Amino acid sequence: MPLFWILLLVVVVYAFLTGPRRGGRMARFQDCDYAHRGMYDNLRDVPENSLLAFERACLHGRGIELDVRLSKDGVLVVFHDDTLERACGDGRNVEDLTLCELQSLPLFGSDARIPTFAEALERIDGRVPLIVEIKHEERYRESVQKTVEALRWYKGLYCIESFNPFALRELRRIAPEIPRGQLAAGLLDSARDVGPIVGFVLANLLTNCLSRPDFIAYDVRHMGAWQIWLQRRFFRTPIALWTIRTEEQAMETSGKGYIRICEWLNNGEFA
Repeated sequence: MPLFWILLLVVVVYAFLTGPRRGGRMARFQDCDYAHRGMYDNLRDVPENSLLAFERACLHGRGIELDVRLSKDGVLVVFHDDTLERACGDGRNVEDLTLCELQSLPLFGSDARIPTFAEALERIDGRVPLIVEIKHEERYRESVQKTVEALRWYKGLYCIESFNPFALRELRRIAPEIPRGQLAAGLLDSARDVGPIVGFVLANLLTNCLSRPDFIAYDVRHMGAWQIWLQRRFFRTPIALWTIRTEEQAMETSGKGYIRICEWLNNGEFA
C-alpha cells in the first residue's frame, strides 16, 4: 500500500477515535473562571470541597469545580482523595465508611465536615456554574446514576467530567443532554497513575469514541501538547485547563478561549 494511503488511514482512524461531540454546548461555561474545590484555605479553617469554600466562591462570582464519590452506604459525598489521610488524618478509604462515619471526621482540623453532594447543591443554589468531577472508582455506574439524579432539580448551569471514559460513556447513555468532558493529563503522569499502555491511550484521548465528550479538560502544564493543538485547531473542541496555580499561568491562558480551573485561596489569591 502506498505511503500516502497508509498515512490517510492513520489520520482517519485517529480522527474517529478522538473526535468530540458537535453542538457548541460549552459556550455558556466560558463566561467565568472556576474555583478548584471552591475558594479555600486548608490552614485557616476554610477547607477545600467544603460548604464554606463553595460559599466563598459564590460570593466572588466564581464557578466551582468539585469532586463526587460514593460512601459505603451509597451516598454521594464531595471529596477528592481516595483515602481520608490528607484531609482527615485517617488512613481508611472513603468508600469503606458510611456517611455517618465520614461526617464524624473534621476536615483539616476545622469544624467543617465532608458535605454530601445534595448539601453542596443546596448551598450553591444555582448562583454559579458547576463542573462536577465523578471520581474514577469501581462503582462508577452508580456514581453516574446518582449524580444525574441529584442534578435533575438543580436550577443552575452544570456539566460533568471524569478521567474515567467508561463513566462518561454511561453518562452519554443515560443523560445525553448533559454536557460532558474528558479529563486527561500528560503521558508521563498518566502512565505513572494507570500504567504505560492505558496511560498512552488516555493521554492521547483515544477513548473519545466511547463518550464523544463536549470538552477536554487537560493539565495546564501540558496545554501546548500536540493533542490539544489538534483538538482546538481541527475539531474546535472547547478546552478546560486544570489547575492554574500562578499569576504566570493565569496571564498565559488569559483571553484565549479556555475554560480555566484555578486554585484560589479564600481571599482571592492563588494557592
